[in-house]
This record gives sequence, structure tokens and C-alpha cells, in this order.
Amino acid sequence: MGYTPHRDEGVVAALDVGTARVACLIARLDGHGGAEVLGAAQQESQGVKAGLVADLPAAQGAVRRAVHTAEGAAAGALGGYPLRDVILATPALYSQTVRAQGWSAPAPGRTVTQADATRALADAQDAALKALTPGACELIHAIPAAWALDGHAVAGPVGLAGQDLCAEVDLVTAEGGPVRSLAAAVGAAHLTIAHMALGPYAAGLACLALDEADLGATVIDLGAGTTSFATFAAGTMVFSGAVALGSGHITADIARGLTTPRIEAERIKVLYGSAMTGAFDNGEMLEVPPLGEEGAEPRRVARSVLIGIIQPRAEEILEAVRAQLSDAGVSAGRVVLAGGGAQLPGMRELAQHVLDRPVRLGRPLVPQGLPDAARGPGFAVAAGLLAYLTARAGTEAPAAVAAQAAQSQGWAARAWAWLKENW
Repeated sequence: MGYTPHRDEGVVAALDVGTARVACLIARLDGHGGAEVLGAAQQESQGVKAGLVADLPAAQGAVRRAVHTAEGAAAGALGGYPLRDVILATPALYSQTVRAQGWSAPAPGRTVTQADATRALADAQDAALKALTPGACELIHAIPAAWALDGHAVAGPVGLAGQDLCAEVDLVTAEGGPVRSLAAAVGAAHLTIAHMALGPYAAGLACLALDEADLGATVIDLGAGTTSFATFAAGTMVFSGAVALGSGHITADIARGLTTPRIEAERIKVLYGSAMTGAFDNGEMLEVPPLGEEGAEPRRVARSVLIGIIQPRAEEILEAVRAQLSDAGVSAGRVVLAGGGAQLPGMRELAQHVLDRPVRLGRPLVPQGLPDAARGPGFAVAAGLLAYLTARAGTEAPAAVAAQAAQSQGWAARAWAWLKENW
């Protein structure tokens, strides 16, 4: 079920546009499945709420600043080479996955050929796409999920003997409006979207070890406006989802609960926050600037009060993820936390308690050569976008390559273009 990595060459920017931050990595692709990271930047995001562009000029400015800062960091290595293409993370909150079956009949007395496999995949995609509204969605991924030959599961059918070939394909689509709005924000930086990838899928490609992805693991990307997740098994994504809650909601709770400006609430969360109570929290006192009282003396509040605000919301977020996995009948396996919210002290321990699974903090494992500033959980998606373009994404062929290159074509034509390119 693997594919040959795209022979991209040149410089590409990986963009993760979130509610609180815009992360950008600039890398040079060597044309053989490798990526050399040249520059990294993370800037405050504006105009984006829960994956939706709410203020286009503000979002455009945030994207432009992140890209330009990363370009500045990469200036020496770029050597005048033009930055032209972007791979963009799409929000999981506005995506859906459709699984479909397709069939083909190899010639009697002969083994399965690549053409037979292509016909089965095309049949599966046709069946899935007919159930969707053309123009309302964008095709993001087409992931071969399973093969069966004469009713028996096989890892890969080509070269095997049989008469009845069945392919199962997971098509991941995203609502057209949010994707096109993000594209407009990126266009302000004079860049072209060459590829797209689902945010939590990218995070999984970056943060999961190969054994984890094979044996079963879920990466949870704790963003400011949304929390998204992707479950992997047998080396590929088998489920994804999102909830419209994130670490920004924790900040808002602190601002309301302590009656302090939001900027102070964020500072207090970062410096003193925790998702789990400790033995000495009652004795530790914090100074909280009051809201709307310039020059007033800060109030003193026990740290236990702060944690009493944080923990219920953090539990709510994790319970919502657990409920989606349970409703879908999906086992989370090992859990890996990514995103800025994963850095909150106590979050790993709370996730382990709520999800009842082993939990670790995720950091990008690929690509090689990430600068120190980009090795944290906040760069998981951006790093995974680069991994998506290399051999690390070996179980899925980017459907968006064809889709983005042929936006004027219909859904069936775009899907068929992908099949012809990758099979």
C-alpha cells in the first residue's frame, strides 16, 4: 500500500495557521524524499478562530509575518533561491472521512496488475465521491485502507493470483469555505498552495515512532481554539476527529474566574498553571492584576484556586476526545500529546487518568535537522507537513497534489488524476 514519494525539488514552506500561533518551517526538498530545514518561525496569530478565518486582513498579516520571519532565518541557506510553494495544514474540525469499497476483476489465469489495483481504487473513489456535494468540499487525502483478493485480506495485491479484487479507501475531505479562506490568507504572502494535509495527521507523521503507528497510537493536538486527534494503526491513519475546545478556552476561564485581563490570564496560566493539583498548591500565593482597575494593587490568590479553574476545562477537552473515540469504536492505543496545550504542566498525567492509556509528550521526530526552536510540541504539525512530502508518509499518496493542480476539474476527474499519478 506504499507509494513512491513525490520527486519535489526546491524550497517549500510548511504552514500551520492556528488560533493563537502561526508556525512556519522552510525546507529545501532534494527530489529524493529528503527535506533540509532552513528556517523556522512562530508568530502570534490574528483573525483566526477555531480554524476559521474571521478577519481576513488580520490573518493575512499574521501569515505574512510568520513566513517573512522564517525566510529571514533561512536567508543564508536560501542563497537567493525563490520560495514559491506551501504545504498547508487543514483544520480537522471541518473535515470528514468517507470509507468506500471498489472492485475490479483481473484477467482469468493472470496475476493482479497495477492496472487492476488502479481500477479498484478508482471504483472506490467514484462510490464515495457520488455521496458528496461537488464544490462544497475539498479532497485532502485518499488513503488506501485495505485490500482483499477473493475474500482474503492481503497487504498488497499486485503480483498475486485471484479473480475478485476489493479495495477499501478512506477519503478525507474538508469543507470548502474554511479551506478557501485559509488559502486566501496564504495568498497574501505571494505563495502558492501546492499541497494540503490534515493537521492531526501531520502531527502523527512527525511525532509517532514507527512502532507506535504500526501497533496503534493516537496523537492529540491541543491547540488554542480546537483540539484535534488522529488514530494510527498498521502504519496509517484509521480515524480522526476534533472538538471545538482548546487551551484558549482555559485562558478565558482563568480571565473570568480571577477577574483579570486575558493577557494576564495567559501569563498566569503559562507561569503557574497546571492541569493537576499538587500537595503545596494551597500554600503558594499568586498576584493577580484586577480587571479594569489601572494602577490598582494586585489581589493575592492561592495557586489551588487557579488549578481549580484549569482542571475542569482540561478534563472536559480530554473527555470529549475520549467520547468521540468510544462512539466510533476506535481504540486509542498509546496516546501522544502535541500542540501548545500539551506543554501545560500536569496535562500528561491528567490525560493518562481520563483516557486510561499510556501517555507521553510528543515532539517532532522528523525531519532531521530541525532547529532547537522547532523541536517542541508546538511545531508538531508543521514538521509533519514536511514529513508528509517525504518517504516518512509511506502509506498515503497526497490526493491534494492533483486536486490543487486541477481546481477547475470535477471531483471525479481530480480523483482519477491522482490515481494515474500514484498508481
